[in-house]
Amino acid sequence: MLKYLFVFVFAASLVMVQAQDEKMHRLSDVKWPRYDDDGNLLSLFTGDLAVMRPDGMINIEGMTMILYKDGAIETKITTPSCVFNRETMKADSEDSVLMEHKELILSGTGFSWDANIKRLEIRNDAKVILLNMDIVKEMERRK
Repeated sequence: MLKYLFVFVFAASLVMVQAQDEKMHRLSDVKWPRYDDDGNLLSLFTGDLAVMRPDGMINIEGMTMILYKDGAIETKITTPSCVFNRETMKADSEDSVLMEHKELILSGTGFSWDANIKRLEIRNDAKVILLNMDIVKEMERRK
């Protein structure tokens, strides 16, 4: 009896997982551009694989976020995986993250990103490499 109960529970679990998986749409090589009111590109979010969840969130593998300023790339952020909310333009992950900017490079593990205010919060093992020492001089001058 116990053997048959286990088989039934296992089979029911498979059906539930399959039903949930069918509700999620998988897309590869996705792109979400964001423009200002004048049609200028503000940001481009790309992913190797996106899984659209029933709750509206998007699981993304191989995510790259490129931020533009005056038509040129200002910042590039990459991560192996994250959860992205397209409505709020926020991303969150416990995975590694790398941010490259003309003046600095940031890396770490676990992050939150808000595209609306261009804020990256790294939760663990944050490292900063300054590429422009003028930033340090300006900070020293402000003391």
